[in-house]
Parts: sequence; C-alpha cells; structure tokens
Amino acid sequence: MKIIVNIQKLTLCLLIFWSMPVLAESNTIDHIVQVEAKEKGIPEALVKAVIAAESSNNPYAVSHKGAMGLMQLMPPTAKRFQVTDAFDPKQNIRAGTTYLKLLKQQFGTWPLALAAYNAGEHKVEKYGGIPPYKETRDYVVKILNKYNSKLIPASLHNHKIKTKKSTQMAHQDNPKTSVDIYSTSLFFNVEG
Repeated sequence: MKIIVNIQKLTLCLLIFWSMPVLAESNTIDHIVQVEAKEKGIPEALVKAVIAAESSNNPYAVSHKGAMGLMQLMPPTAKRFQVTDAFDPKQNIRAGTTYLKLLKQQFGTWPLALAAYNAGEHKVEKYGGIPPYKETRDYVVKILNKYNSKLIPASLHNHKIKTKKSTQMAHQDNPKTSVDIYSTSLFFNVEG
C-alpha cells in the first residue's frame, strides 16, 4: 500500500515538473501579448483571438503555405518587421501586433485589418473591402466572434449558412439584395 501511494506521489510530482515549462511558456506568451498589445494600442483580446485562430497558441506552428509561429508570419512579413526567429514568441508577437496596428491604420476598421492580415493588403485594396474568399470571411468572423461580435459586418453574419431556402431565394427573378458597406470603397467607421 505504501509503495502505491509513493508511486502516485511520484507520478504527480513528475506531471507537475513536466508541465511547468508549458505553464511558464503560457504565462510568458500572455505577458508578451499584454505588453505588445498595450504598446501598440491594440486590444489584448483581439491579439489573443488572432493567435488562437492562426496557430491554436502553438509557437512552433507552420502552415502549409509557410506561415510561422504564434501569429503565423509569412517569410516576407517576418523579414519586413525584422524578425530573425519567427518561432520566438516575443519577436513573432511584436511583428504580428505591429502589422495589425499598421493594417488598422491603413484600412480604418478591424474587419478590414483582419481581412488584410489573412488575405493580404493588396487583396483588400483590389476588392475595396473584405475579399470574397470563404477562408478570409470565415477568418474575420471567427476572430470577431471571440473579440467583439458587434463588429462583424452585416454581410458576414450568415455567409457560412447555406440552406435550401436561401439557395432558392438566390435564384428568384427578383432577389432582395443587401448592401455590404465593407465591399464598397465608401464605408463608415462605426468603431469610433
């Protein structure tokens, strides 16, 4: 009986010991996000939502397109923001938050900034709003649902939901059309 209790205690100690670096890394990442978000004037919750969507909080994540680290920096973006190690959480988050701040300044709203972060600045410029790519639209909705769902453009509220009824309505002779202010060159910044 005493041996079993000691084995359980040893197992518990080993689990705690092995999980300490993970817990320390998580606290470090949270601290880096807090510092960088505050320094850039970006909401911390938004940065955390981007990291969760981009890498599922994995600092060593690599996408099939070659994006790296927590905020999934593409090699040209990493180079642009002088990142020497895209897997270093501090460099990655510093560059990612700097890029988000730049995109927010350039496009004026978080939906457009997020669309540019996902699809590229040139695509948002080309389409004069959120590009018509399912991946990009899903990305914007996913992040804004975690950060502030009130910022989701009306045109994206139901873009993923396709029912027989909505498909039939799309094929009617006189379909109702909605105006997507984010797909036009003129839009209002409702964020303030």
